[in-house]
Amino acid sequence: MKKITLLFLLVSFISFSQEQFTYGGNGLNKTFLVNKAENLTQQQLFDKATTWIKANHQQSDMVVTKVVEGNNKITFTGLKKNYINFSAIGNQIFFNVRYTIALAFKDGRYKFDVIKIEKKAQGHNRKGKDWAEIPLNNGSKLYGKNGKLTPLGKAQTVKIPQLLNDLNKNLLDHIKSVAKATDNGDW
Repeated sequence: MKKITLLFLLVSFISFSQEQFTYGGNGLNKTFLVNKAENLTQQQLFDKATTWIKANHQQSDMVVTKVVEGNNKITFTGLKKNYINFSAIGNQIFFNVRYTIALAFKDGRYKFDVIKIEKKAQGHNRKGKDWAEIPLNNGSKLYGKNGKLTPLGKAQTVKIPQLLNDLNKNLLDHIKSVAKATDNGDW
């Protein structure tokens, strides 16, 4: 019985973890996730996502940057201040992170697509190069010449997927909670 329970937990964990972003030597394991939102139309999903972006505007400076005609796609940009930090030569270095996400909607599901992620060291202003793009498909810069993760690399491999997974989960939770609140039968 214990073996069956353990096997069930392992299978559940593996299937759950496949729907998560990770970041490593090859960059992001995937650049998009498709989330199910059964019983919701494309328009309802679009409206709920727009409401979620507006509700999160103040805490992460989310701004809608593009809406595709027919309410089937929204692109938005957000900012997390001092989100990545690491220690180097006894000093704490903080990076702001700016991200661009595209959401595409179909009846019963939506696509959470990572378009761009950038970082900027706090208080660092180089002419014309304020923001450095974090490559989505190549994480080789995370590693030093010795083949080991750099302090910044260690921080990025944790914080970048955490940011994306949290955003995706928060949006899905918002959509599902609003869907449950509106689904009260004939009342």
